[in-house]
Amino acid sequence: MRKLRINKNMHAKKAAALANAVTGEGTIITALENIVSVAGDSELDEETLSAVSGQFAMLEERLSLTRMQALVVAMLIDSGRFLDTHEMARYLGIRNIRMLTYMNEIDQLLQRRIIRYKRTNFDKGYLIRREALDAYLADKEYAPQPRKGISMSDFVDASNELIDDYIDDEVSHEELEENICELVRNNSSLLICKKMENLNANEMILFLFCLCKYVYEGDLNVIGLEYGRLFEKGALASLQRNILRRTGPLFTEKLLGDAFSQDFASRETVSISEEVRTFVEKEMDISWKNADLSYMKDLLVAGDIVHKDMFYNAEERVSIDKLCEMLSQENFENIQQRLKECGMRSGFACLFYGAPGTGKTETVLQLARLTGRSIMQVNIAGIKDKYVGESEKNIRAIFRRYRTCCDNSELKPILLFNEADAIISKRSADVSRAVDKMENAMQNIILEEMEKLDGILIATTNLTANMDKAFERRFIYKIEFHKPEAVVKERIWMSMIGDLAPEIANRLASEFDLSGGQIENVTRKQFVDQILYGEEPTLTKLREYCNQECIKNTENAWNHSRIGF
Repeated sequence: MRKLRINKNMHAKKAAALANAVTGEGTIITALENIVSVAGDSELDEETLSAVSGQFAMLEERLSLTRMQALVVAMLIDSGRFLDTHEMARYLGIRNIRMLTYMNEIDQLLQRRIIRYKRTNFDKGYLIRREALDAYLADKEYAPQPRKGISMSDFVDASNELIDDYIDDEVSHEELEENICELVRNNSSLLICKKMENLNANEMILFLFCLCKYVYEGDLNVIGLEYGRLFEKGALASLQRNILRRTGPLFTEKLLGDAFSQDFASRETVSISEEVRTFVEKEMDISWKNADLSYMKDLLVAGDIVHKDMFYNAEERVSIDKLCEMLSQENFENIQQRLKECGMRSGFACLFYGAPGTGKTETVLQLARLTGRSIMQVNIAGIKDKYVGESEKNIRAIFRRYRTCCDNSELKPILLFNEADAIISKRSADVSRAVDKMENAMQNIILEEMEKLDGILIATTNLTANMDKAFERRFIYKIEFHKPEAVVKERIWMSMIGDLAPEIANRLASEFDLSGGQIENVTRKQFVDQILYGEEPTLTKLREYCNQECIKNTENAWNHSRIGF
């Protein structure tokens, strides 16, 4: 018998609900299970479906579901994913054209908020709502209550859910406008809703989006790239005219204001007003504020960084010295202030790229030590989460925590994305797979945050050929790390093996094209031999180790394209 494909990546909450499900004869979930087991390839044959006529009757009595509505609900629950009418028709063994004759009943399920839909290129996909599934698993009727007379916290939660549904293509913009207006009307007793009385639907959506960004992510500043995706061109143009001029009810009612701290050049950047922020913090227990109390956790303090001599080629030395001079306390604050006065972005994003072992990461550490700045290093592998939306939240949390570090540190720390290849690569044009959609969403968030950056971000990478052009543009300084030239290699050899004869260092530097990291590997092996066997470094032994390094690390293993300083 034909089976619906089950979504194996079920959210933990859903798994918990299933574990506590009320099952057995006469329960809602068992009736739905029996119906879906009989309906596959049934062609809606009356005689076949008569085997579960009792279950249909029970669901009609308890849940007011018609036979077709019960079938749709059963198929969606059994699938655990979005299904379109084609997939439902194939499962039932009927033509899609016949399935379309039941659209009126499916629409009734939408209106009752039992299911929801997601738009695709060609059709709609339907999904059982979380609240309805929880009720059925608990053997209860689901009747969504109007969100009326709710608390401020519940109002923000409801607003966020409605906006998320639209961003995820689960409702149309018209439905979003209608739902937002209804939510505000039903809660007119809330002070925040009273201040929204003179707003049109799109103004309400923009304000609530900014409000939710602050409540859930601690993000005061919202740039045009972020809120622009909520509106069609005509509506967005109208909103932006008022935003650029700081006119209209959003500003006269003091709901929105200029970007926080005046750090951003673009007039399209807005923030919830100081009055709203004060009110919200008084009315709500904002969870991110408590979480960010540990903002100093895992920071690498400048004083704890061990000094290490660094050797660069002439061109790299000039660029690094310039960057070090700029990041000194006096110069950096002055540069930022002057940039702000000229209406320019004040954040500095830098890219260190080049072959492995050329000192990119160590250079970041030494820059931090020399300029007295702490380092907040991002664990890129720890960002990604298998659950939908969690990876994006993790990225937001990183930048929010970094802003907290900046606000509470005498010197703005360095935000380090080490080995950032995975997050700055070209965005996928085909987002049919969930993983591609997640990767693109993460990259878009990073791009947005780089636009708003008011501190120092440094990313290191071995590969740039596949770097997205949008990232390339946002890095103001780009320093390429080459393998050291012969004279530099000789200095590295001498620094790592203090008693090495100069003529041996010269021979090794001229014979082997090694990076600083590879030379360090060789010297460590030699040092181990010295500890174990008392062997002093010889040209023969060092050559042997150099040949081993050359075999393991071929130049062909790294391919890059120049993008310049």
